[in-house]
Amino acid sequence: METFYYFLALFTVLFKMIIILIKRKTVIETQKLFMNKLCQPRDNFELDILQRTSISCRLYTIVYLILMNCTALSVLLFPPTKSGDLTLPLKVWTPYSLNLRKLFFLTYIHQGISALLAACATSAVESLAFVIIIQICAQYEILNHRLNLLSELSTKNNYYPHYQCESKILKDSVMLHIHIFSIGDTLNKLYGSMIFFQFFSSSMSLCPITYQLTKLSTTDPKSWILFFLLISTLLQIYIYSYFGDKIMAKSVALMKNVYDMKWLCITNKTKRDLILIMTRASRPVTFMGFKIVIMSTDTFVQIVKSAYSAYSLLKRV
Repeated sequence: METFYYFLALFTVLFKMIIILIKRKTVIETQKLFMNKLCQPRDNFELDILQRTSISCRLYTIVYLILMNCTALSVLLFPPTKSGDLTLPLKVWTPYSLNLRKLFFLTYIHQGISALLAACATSAVESLAFVIIIQICAQYEILNHRLNLLSELSTKNNYYPHYQCESKILKDSVMLHIHIFSIGDTLNKLYGSMIFFQFFSSSMSLCPITYQLTKLSTTDPKSWILFFLLISTLLQIYIYSYFGDKIMAKSVALMKNVYDMKWLCITNKTKRDLILIMTRASRPVTFMGFKIVIMSTDTFVQIVKSAYSAYSLLKRV
């Protein structure tokens, strides 16, 4: 049965790679959106935000790559049976006899390398998703910083700023806000189908894997393989849910930041424009699949609850 789960994981990786290749222009477009002059730093504070974001993206990518490769290595590290005989990690048909030791080990190494390559491919595709989300969150921090300049103008100059100066800052902030929403739309176009497929494949895998784990002892090598498969499945869906929740929180936080501004220091016309920004920010950027599945921590909890309910039903039967 664990072979089926590995083939399902490999099919998921293949599906994601095909989508990335088909939507290659969208990936390039996303990169160009971040290179827009609206997203570029204009002072040391904004530069520090982007530098910290770059470090976070690199760290998350490395950690996720290591975790996915640990799952792939479980194919090689736990293949022996109880009798001590080596068996292939995946049960596949071969056009040659595996009784010859050289052919057996070549097939064994081939399957192990395939698992590692699949882990690297899926980590690369999924890392791109949360790197884009982290960059969007950084742009929200930059937007908050630029909006705060409105109330700082009068503090620095000890008089109410002219509306022309406010209008320039506000116009720039509104353009950046619209630009962030366009990046969010591009992200959903790129990952919408992948999230939808990942959502249902993970939901379909969690319950049977958990059920099988309860039937196997900890000394059985298959239990270790299934354990790493369970961790990998949970990690994949949690990554999407966590960063989907993060981008929603940053989007809603903009509304609170505008509300906390020094409204007495700005003109009435600017106040009306800020109210419009707050209204638009009340509809946050969401990370979703096919406009059906919204990725958030609540979605992750629902998936786990559904898997546990199905597991309880199977256990009673």
